Amino acid sequence: MNRSEFLVKVFGDKVEDINQLIEEGPQAFLSIEDLDRAANNRIYSIVAQSSTLSFATGLPGGLAMAATIPADITQFYGYSLKLAQEISYIYGYEDIWNQQGELTEEAKETLILYLGIMLGVSTASSAVRVLSGKLSVQALKKIPQKALTKTIYYPCLLYTSD
Repeated sequence: MNRSEFLVKVFGDKVEDINQLIEEGPQAFLSIEDLDRAANNRIYSIVAQSSTLSFATGLPGGLAMAATIPADITQFYGYSLKLAQEISYIYGYEDIWNQQGELTEEAKETLILYLGIMLGVSTASSAVRVLSGKLSVQALKKIPQKALTKTIYYPCLLYTSD
């Protein structure tokens, strides 16, 4: 989701200077009550969309449930991440995407935190397990490419081998 487009869509009619809205965020113009109201509206909208889609995927029933359950879970997490991103933009968070169109590390950590708050600790721990499994695969590919002497733990290895 593009931060600028989202801010213009949600707050464009409430703010006169669109460029300043994009640069400084809506918190520079609106009270916390207005921001809370906008966040609640987005929550209700996303929940309605997700619930409707969940209902629609469950309609086939029977053997089709084997395919619709994973699709329903995927759309639920997709909408949850979208909601977390929208709420962060409402309260003034900067764009979470870098110039290459990838999530920044800070954004990944923040989204995991948001999911933990939204879904509760047990669901968040499951999500973290899945994410950490995928991240560990990436780490195993990238760590051997780094020179050992450029890491922080190299000096520790030298002193502990004595």
